[in-house]
Amino acid sequence: MEKIKLNFAFLCDNAFFSEGGKLNLIGIFKTISSKSLPVIHPQIFVVANVDVQKGKEYKETIKIVDEDGKNIQSPIDFVFSIDRDSPDSESGFMGQFNGLKFEKEGMYALKILIDDEVIGSIPFEVKLIK
Repeated sequence: MEKIKLNFAFLCDNAFFSEGGKLNLIGIFKTISSKSLPVIHPQIFVVANVDVQKGKEYKETIKIVDEDGKNIQSPIDFVFSIDRDSPDSESGFMGQFNGLKFEKEGMYALKILIDDEVIGSIPFEVKLIK
């Protein structure tokens, strides 16, 4: 597999593109806190940017796993490519998970895979407020 570079990746409460194509991220986080379990998080946005080879099609998968590597919700899968005539080889993407249910405290990770190979991971924690 050719070198694929993850330029950045964030978990946040909301993300959108404003006029002029500016990327806006609201509420970047690494911890989800709650007074009780299970925790149901209404929405999590994933925003990332990668450098890839032009003129090739890629399968991208985004999934959230617990400490044991078990998916906590169905992964997001999609296919993308960059036209050979494009001036750059960057591709950005935004995904949204709704109604995520966390049954236990602990460490979780958002995994970004391209062609079934992990290119990046964002660790985050679910914890109870005492």
